[in-house]
Amino acid sequence: MSAVAGRRPGADRAGPRRPGQRSRGGRGDRVSEGYDAVLFDLDGTLIDSAPIICRAMAETLANYGYPRTEESLRPYVGPPLWFTFAEVTGESPEVIDAIVRDYRARYAELMPATPVFEPVVGLVRRLHRRGVPLALATSKQRTAAERLLELHGMTDLFTAVQGAGDDAASAAKSTVIARALADLRAADVAARHPVLVGDRSHDVEGAAVHRMPTILVGWGYGSPAERVGVSVAEDVAELEELLSGR
Repeated sequence: MSAVAGRRPGADRAGPRRPGQRSRGGRGDRVSEGYDAVLFDLDGTLIDSAPIICRAMAETLANYGYPRTEESLRPYVGPPLWFTFAEVTGESPEVIDAIVRDYRARYAELMPATPVFEPVVGLVRRLHRRGVPLALATSKQRTAAERLLELHGMTDLFTAVQGAGDDAASAAKSTVIARALADLRAADVAARHPVLVGDRSHDVEGAAVHRMPTILVGWGYGSPAERVGVSVAEDVAELEELLSGR
């Protein structure tokens, strides 16, 4: 299935730059060249999922007696669900598990309408054609991530796809990255110098556990504070430059 036609990524939120739009400002420090594998985050990096995620979150929280506006939940798009719902509700781990299951059921019904960020998906396709090993590493449930890739015709672009399982520990970004790297190496990809492309501080922190650099994308959901001291690509052309070392 193709992306939703006519969607302008970022049109419903202020701040982030569209992925195909050149920046007139400066860029972050250029990261080292020589990457032999690229890992991509999903939400806010490849897909514009915030509106649907926030709707499902708001419906779920209201069902448990914690009404929140969809806009107030936007900062929680990206990190593991268990962290989000624990912070918002303060409930016990057992209740949080139930809330996560409720959310996932609601999200599954809404998910097919999720649009991609077309310019960055074009870059992913170019990297794949060049033979660059690619992996998806997301805190989203793995089965949901695989479904989204299938819906948008992207399944064959990734050597490895990893995401969260059914518990909080499985959703930690460092854990997801570890599994993605293991899958790459099992597929005879050395991955000695990989890089993660993401949009939130938990991407940076998860990659740092593996001594892996991160490039944050300017069209994602991270705040300016999350981008301090990190290489940032304000648009896809800049991301391509950072990945190639040009």
